Amino acid sequence: MPTNEVPASLLPPEGVPLKRQTPNPIPGANTPPAVLERRAQAREGAEEFHFFPPVAPKLMPYLSSQDEFGNTALRPGALVSVVPLEPPVQGGKYWLSEYGLRYSLEQTFNYVNMTDVMQGGNTLGFYTLDFKAKWALFDTPRTGTAGWITTQIEAKSGLGAAGQTQDAKSNLGTLTDPTDIWSSINGARVPELGWQESLRDGEVVVVAGMISQRNYLDANAAARPLPAHPDQEARLAGPVAVPDANSRSST
Repeated sequence: MPTNEVPASLLPPEGVPLKRQTPNPIPGANTPPAVLERRAQAREGAEEFHFFPPVAPKLMPYLSSQDEFGNTALRPGALVSVVPLEPPVQGGKYWLSEYGLRYSLEQTFNYVNMTDVMQGGNTLGFYTLDFKAKWALFDTPRTGTAGWITTQIEAKSGLGAAGQTQDAKSNLGTLTDPTDIWSSINGARVPELGWQESLRDGEVVVVAGMISQRNYLDANAAARPLPAHPDQEARLAGPVAVPDANSRSST
């Protein structure tokens, strides 16, 4: 996406180079070369050990989509193109990434109106949340090692009295729950809290702690719908502003 097409409120703040702007990767897919090149440019000149690195540690393409998050929130093609809270949300992600913290936050409001229920009410509403984060604590480019904390928090809350004590699966008597987006029970839980360390310039990542296997073993990019576009690989990684105002595709 050309820089002159991006609202000023969504560009990196003053003092943050454009080359540090990186999109969220697609789990299960190799990170596109254009994104890897930008990350390499952002790491240029960083050879010494440092805490809370502002640039994500170096990882191979087959690992970076699983063990990294970008610092952008902008997404093209939305049904509603104007989001009032997007500038402060984007600004917060830029600021936190300068201290090594990169995250993904997804939220939903679900409502179901069911027929032929076996028990309970036929209308239920829920709020769900899924927060994933990687907080880089140190990076040593000279030796090719880096370490970061990995975590995930999931939450589900029923809206109304029925949502607090009932769920669509039990009321319908089915095997699956249409409102089970991230968590099947009301309340908050932490499925992942651990330590990850990269070795050999990002060729290997060692994991220790409480790890959610589905964050790594169930990631399958082939199961995601892909847009029919010649610049598909770059667009899947999400848009970022590029210095060349004449560039026609996102990187």
